Amino acid sequence: MTAKSHAHAVTDAEAKAELKKEYPGWNIICSAQDRWWAQRFPVPRELLNKPNMLDANSAVGLRAKLAEATA
Repeated sequence: MTAKSHAHAVTDAEAKAELKKEYPGWNIICSAQDRWWAQRFPVPRELLNKPNMLDANSAVGLRAKLAEATA
């Protein structure tokens, strides 16, 4: 997370923008029910056997899953 995130409550739009900046190869989606997804599409050939769809209950949870998937 950025220092900005700790200075005030981060909106869903701000969290989505941060995730898109941190993980540019992923599409970030947040539903009206506050469910978060990251989807890599189209999937590059060299990543066919890697996760291409992740989900979480929060932006923080999705960030953790993205970090693990891209490590």
